[in-house]
Amino acid sequence: MEPNTGIPQPLPGIIAAASMPGLGGSAAPTLGLVTRTLLPSPVIRWIIPARIRHKDKNDVIFIRNQSIEIKEFVDDNLHDVIVKDDFGATIRAARVIGAPRKPTAVPEPLEQSGYHAIIKQEDESKITDEIATDLMDMEIATPQEIPPQILVMSLQSGLKDTLLFLFAFHDPSSQIRFLSYQHPLYSRGRDVERLGKHIAVDPRSRAMAVAAYSGSLTVYSLKPMAQLKAEVEGPEGLLSDRFLPISSERQIPVDGIIQKMEFMYPAKGDVNHVILLLVVSTQRDTRLRRFEWYDNTDLDTLEQRGDHLAGTRKQCPLLLIPFAVTTGFSLVYEDRIALYPKMLEDMVPTFAPTLAPSRVDPKEPGSSQGFPLWTGWARPTRRDDWASTNECLYLCREDGTVRFMEFTRATPTMTVTSQVGQININVDTAFAVLDNGVGGWTTEKISSDDILVAAGDMSHGSLIRFAARQDGEELQTISNWAPMIDFCLASVNTALHSSAVLAGPIHPGGRDRVFGCFGKGRNHGAVCELRSGIQARSSIIFELDKGITKSWILPDLSGSGTAIYILIAYSRDDPTVVLRVGHDGGEPEDIHEPEALYGIDIDSMTLAACSTITGIVIQITERSLQAFVPSQGPPLVRRLDETIKLAYVEGRSSAILMATASNRLYYGSLTIDQGALRFDVAEESGVAKPIYLTSEPSCVYLETINQKIYAFVGTASGQLHVFIAHCTVGLQLILTYDFQGDVAICDSVAVIYRETHAIGRSGVLILCGLRNGSLETFSFRPEESELGKSLQRCEKLTFGDTTVTVKPDTSSAFGSDYLSDRAIIVCGRDLCCVSMQLYQQKVLKVIVQSIWLTVDDEPALCQSSLSALSQSESWNINQSNNSRLMFCIDNTRLHGTELMSTLHPRAIVRHIPVPGTPSRIIYISRLNKLLVSFTTIRLKEPRQSNGHVTSAGKRLLYPALMFLDPNDSGQDKDATIDEELNSPRLITKVSSSLPYQTPRILGSSGMRVLGILEWTPSIGGSTYHLVVINALRVRKNGTKTGIIQLYVIADSGVDMVAIHLKQKFTFDAPVYSIAPFGASSLVCCSGNSLELKTLESTDSVGRWISHPRQPLRSPAMHISVREPFVYASTAQHSLSVFRVEGGSLTPMYSDEGARLSSSHVLLPDYSLVLASNKDNTVAGLWQPPTPQINNSTRTVFEASLSGSITKLCRGLVKPPWLSSVEGSSKSVVGSGMDGSFYQFEVVDEKKWRLLRFLQNIAERNSTVCPITRSATPKKHIEPSNQKLSYMHIDGDILLRLLDRGSPDTATLIESMLLQDTDPNLHHVDFESPQDRKARFLEIAAAALGTQDEGDLLDAVVDYLGFVLQSAL
Repeated sequence: MEPNTGIPQPLPGIIAAASMPGLGGSAAPTLGLVTRTLLPSPVIRWIIPARIRHKDKNDVIFIRNQSIEIKEFVDDNLHDVIVKDDFGATIRAARVIGAPRKPTAVPEPLEQSGYHAIIKQEDESKITDEIATDLMDMEIATPQEIPPQILVMSLQSGLKDTLLFLFAFHDPSSQIRFLSYQHPLYSRGRDVERLGKHIAVDPRSRAMAVAAYSGSLTVYSLKPMAQLKAEVEGPEGLLSDRFLPISSERQIPVDGIIQKMEFMYPAKGDVNHVILLLVVSTQRDTRLRRFEWYDNTDLDTLEQRGDHLAGTRKQCPLLLIPFAVTTGFSLVYEDRIALYPKMLEDMVPTFAPTLAPSRVDPKEPGSSQGFPLWTGWARPTRRDDWASTNECLYLCREDGTVRFMEFTRATPTMTVTSQVGQININVDTAFAVLDNGVGGWTTEKISSDDILVAAGDMSHGSLIRFAARQDGEELQTISNWAPMIDFCLASVNTALHSSAVLAGPIHPGGRDRVFGCFGKGRNHGAVCELRSGIQARSSIIFELDKGITKSWILPDLSGSGTAIYILIAYSRDDPTVVLRVGHDGGEPEDIHEPEALYGIDIDSMTLAACSTITGIVIQITERSLQAFVPSQGPPLVRRLDETIKLAYVEGRSSAILMATASNRLYYGSLTIDQGALRFDVAEESGVAKPIYLTSEPSCVYLETINQKIYAFVGTASGQLHVFIAHCTVGLQLILTYDFQGDVAICDSVAVIYRETHAIGRSGVLILCGLRNGSLETFSFRPEESELGKSLQRCEKLTFGDTTVTVKPDTSSAFGSDYLSDRAIIVCGRDLCCVSMQLYQQKVLKVIVQSIWLTVDDEPALCQSSLSALSQSESWNINQSNNSRLMFCIDNTRLHGTELMSTLHPRAIVRHIPVPGTPSRIIYISRLNKLLVSFTTIRLKEPRQSNGHVTSAGKRLLYPALMFLDPNDSGQDKDATIDEELNSPRLITKVSSSLPYQTPRILGSSGMRVLGILEWTPSIGGSTYHLVVINALRVRKNGTKTGIIQLYVIADSGVDMVAIHLKQKFTFDAPVYSIAPFGASSLVCCSGNSLELKTLESTDSVGRWISHPRQPLRSPAMHISVREPFVYASTAQHSLSVFRVEGGSLTPMYSDEGARLSSSHVLLPDYSLVLASNKDNTVAGLWQPPTPQINNSTRTVFEASLSGSITKLCRGLVKPPWLSSVEGSSKSVVGSGMDGSFYQFEVVDEKKWRLLRFLQNIAERNSTVCPITRSATPKKHIEPSNQKLSYMHIDGDILLRLLDRGSPDTATLIESMLLQDTDPNLHHVDFESPQDRKARFLEIAAAALGTQDEGDLLDAVVDYLGFVLQSAL
């Protein structure tokens, strides 16, 4: 009898048919790939404080790889302003031209004494060209003018290199717009590399230099800012065609590699002198080359005036810092600073006190093989009288060490202070000092603390305040999750408790969450959960004794305006709790005293409360209604003879709706009559007239729409009743809607509006939250003659399996009627913002964005089930105090949160700390845990004998393994690693207070984990739960070997999980990848070979069957299995496909080209393999149903991205409200090393042709692509499949089309289709706009099946929204 190999044997005659289910035929299908960026890279390359909007806007620009982000520094925080990401190119360098930075504010006593900020007062007759630029920043008074500074960047896109000059302004509608000018970069040299790598700007912005990596330097003469102002600013606004900052240019060849480049500050009496200094590395040494000319002459007079040796030949300078108080500079080396205070007289350096004797040990010794280097410098703003003779600088090291340097012109020496502080992050080149507004002035009331900002390098970034002779104070963290070493998709069960870890397999349903490895070292290593949405930053946190059901916000009842009042309802057996929260940020105060309650009833449970627009405070409890005007007499009290179950107060009309235990509805309103409160209610025979319901009410809601009051009542029978409310006749029923489905009971109602100026009417949307976890939306048109037709159902979205609570977002109210244009939804742990989008007077869809709670000092905070959402009424909101906050309950904590930017979703990343550098991560579904491997560092001190070093110190790296609870918010930064290296067991206690358990080192130093796999082999009717680790080991002689370790997970008592080292295998080469196959087999790659191993028994030793090895041309970096096939992405030879027959791996297919592969994912519906490569491409490889003559796959598309995709995964990542609309199809997502996260969607030929047509016309449109659009397009608008790259659809461009066309994108598409045809470009366009539009409609009809022209454009926009919807 043949042994059980665990490998499925195909039946005779169907081997070929089993090759790959999916598309048939021998011809490759025509498919397209849609890519969109879910999360852009968080890497910040430079931080530049610059006022590129207005002189009063203290802006800070974050320069990323392909985008810029403008933030404003206000109230010790950086606030989001706008992101510009439509460059379509890589930013190689960036600088600012214009007015120099100066203090923006002066303490009041100094201002009264005659000192003015920004610039000192000058006699107009003495104004020279030297200070003309400085005067510019005082001339700006209106938004439509050139700001004091302009951002200039060098861009690289394909073979095109350009300079981009850019500034922002506010248009008449207060929207931020950009005005830009592009100038091509040219070079006469053939061997020029990386044009635009360096940019330097003259301190007075008279000139600018742009240099390549080597070989070329271009110097530009710039127009004065006063001249630009005169040319660009016109009576009708800014004239973009006259924005031409460059007056002339000259190219200069440079022999050598240009390392640094800066303009020097000329002497005060030498105002026309322009001096440029280059640090150039040649094959022999490092040179200092000086170029000079005068700005009152043309650039032909520019010449090289010096070529000097730069210090020692053994070291290259790290930083070049020009002095502002003298024509000189300093060069910063690893351990010293060379000063050149008088460079025009001599180039002999003097050395400042060396940094070596006082060097501070690294924050994490051993985290790098070398000593940390100095990476950045920044010059803080100082007042003119001090800065004219003195200079101060901040110097930053890559481990976060900050030093302060001072230089005096009278005595050209530099003082390097002791360590100023530790930023406690890793720092690269993004480092700056912000303008705090006082420029060094210090009085009794104002401190001149410096504000430093640094972006993290494999750590988060920080905004830090440094006061004189004090440690730094972190004001804000800057999120970072790059590089993303590895990530996994986890179907986390949020309801599963840790005690049930071994209960069996979990089928949680719902969406997959994304967890990735990030950070370096013990202090910065973390597992990140990637989320997208709106940030709700908690500024107030208050611990409660127990969970609550509802809460309400009231203004300051004392009338002082110094606080808000929060009413809290626990349960029907508990009284009402009143908290007073001061605007000063102190702890909430529990109010009990009657005189401090001003009429609030705290003895009963509150059902509804509101402070109306007329100032009446209304509270409804189970037995009574109380109303009062604070500090104006006793409250008005009305009691009912029966128990009130539900109540609602409409604050704009002071209307009240109550439902009793006997299913009766009571309606009334409160008014102020001659200073006294009056309760008006519909009566019959002197008794309040109720409405009787046939079913128990589940919710009540009132809303004023078009000056009429409507009542919405949900019932337990699954109905929604809509009434018109009258004070005299009561409630008049106008329609009833029956919800369909199980437990379809309406528990909450909200109304939102959308004012659409382009359409000329308002949209009204009714949102109904149901008990079964769904949201149903209705278009409400009260102007309909037949009231029964005024309610039309739009959509049904699924959020979860618990009740959906929906409330209007009062902070978004607009107009004098305080209408809300969005609502807040709570369903379990999901907190969402809902708005609507109108197209052609039709409500086509609801826009849902997730909201995530964040706490600054709790980076691991996991949002749990939320309750009791409450906000101040719109008319009571003051943006300067706590009334603007939204309060919600997370378990037993009351959060006062402020919604951040709501224009576009952004990355909200959660960090779970790991005591080391994480490298691999998987989700263990059976345990509901994350398993992460990381590297920990230990230093072996040098050995000494008789004062001599006998053995050098060593830096030892050990691999470790640990479990993480993905739902836990706790932290323990002092977690220790088990020192015992040889223990075969790892026992970890599962704790609800810690997000992870104590880890254990896996092996000896030199071992590096390359992969983790959860494996459940089945042998003899039994299933086992194993963890498999593949790794490489570096021996003392430098040779690399491989190892596979198998761990068994077992129960070890209550709240305990133990993993036992069951077995390990050693290999002669590193084990790069591994995957399960069949019931009990593993396929692994060791070195350049694939091997199949089958587990035959699970006794104490474990019997394994080894099968013949299959050689590879290069190592397989990723392996996946779809039986009977094995897919291997090799390091240098792309994808190889093997079929397993009887234990042997038989080659079947290989890629038709050689690619540097990194990962792949299988798409069986298309017989496709989506493969990512290290050359920044993603390719679709089609596998024929039967092998071809050359046994190769066919490449059907190839997409070029801004970075390489290191890993691809497929899962149910989309939130349930998106999956419920179009089905629960899985999404393909991928991550790059730079932290970027992408989404991939395969489309058929018809839809590809439609999307590609849209992309082609969008690329030529200045609204959608203002920067990268080409004046002479090279390809026709008609989609072509002649090149694989043409099959790629850039979803980011189409997203901009949707965004910039909103709310009427169809009109923008039609305008692009009907744009006049340029006769000079007939070869790349249609003969006429009518031909262009006709062809588009033909393509759209074929793709979407709609024939009517008006509906067709709407259908195109709707399809764009669907195919581009975010998976996060």
